[in-house]
Amino acid sequence: MKKAFNGAEKRDHARLVFSSEDEVVGLFEFSNRPGSEASFSIADISAGGLRFFFPRNNEQVLLTGDQMVLKTIMGKMKLAFITDINIRVQWVVDHDLFGHKMIGCQFIDLTEKNQSRIDRFVQYELIGKNLEE
Repeated sequence: MKKAFNGAEKRDHARLVFSSEDEVVGLFEFSNRPGSEASFSIADISAGGLRFFFPRNNEQVLLTGDQMVLKTIMGKMKLAFITDINIRVQWVVDHDLFGHKMIGCQFIDLTEKNQSRIDRFVQYELIGKNLEE
């Protein structure tokens, strides 16, 4: 028997979703092509990982399990401490409805200090967004 979805959040960490106006961009290096860097718009971030937009016409193919290096994040100065973080592709969504692919990634070997810093950043930003509403 299938369990009914009760809407409960299953994430370990709070997630901050960026709007297109935020212009948050990550610089990534493909592990299978050292020195090959590309920048992609980041959709959201948590202390567990991030999600980014990946153009369909990109020559690089990303599959679940692939590893990359997040070199830096631009557009949010408070995330400037995130440099050279290894990430693993957890899922890829390629739906005709979207003009791009969505790539969900998990941080690998993120230090507790950086995990805590990302958590604090997300909480701070979420509080600020709630105050604006």
